[in-house]
Amino acid sequence: MMKWYVIHTQTGAEERARAGLESRIATTELKQYVEEVVVPTEQVSEVRGAKSGSPLASFSPVIF
Repeated sequence: MMKWYVIHTQTGAEERARAGLESRIATTELKQYVEEVVVPTEQVSEVRGAKSGSPLASFSPVIF
């Protein structure tokens, strides 16, 4: 059974932290201890003027 860990990051740096963590896992052979790295996001609808969009937004600056 795997354990859960939460990493707090700076806002907007979640993907960069995820990539760095995955790189470190690969180079130090920790793959047996880490099953996956997840950055929780949600779809957000924005309407500005006549345009609408759905960018991804992070829940908070954390990585699971």
